[in-house]
Amino acid sequence: MARPGKRIIGQLNGIDEESCHLEVNLQNTAVLDFTVHRIVDGRIANFYDLIDQHFELYARGYGWFKINEEPQVDNDGYNESKTVRAESLEIEL
Repeated sequence: MARPGKRIIGQLNGIDEESCHLEVNLQNTAVLDFTVHRIVDGRIANFYDLIDQHFELYARGYGWFKINEEPQVDNDGYNESKTVRAESLEIEL
């Protein structure tokens, strides 16, 4: 995860691997979707509170992505999570 301008702050944990989806488009930007759980092994996930619009993500082997919309927060009273949608950085061109 990185602040705008590819200023890396650290690696996210708590990502639900089953929720990860990468849509690679040949004539449009690639889209990355995933869900991050707030609590991992009894602790708050790394940088959970920083996951927000305009932050950037690096996916090894796929490149840089930008969170272009506010993540959706889901809370069932027991578990909280954020659903993130990010587009490849060509969106800025």
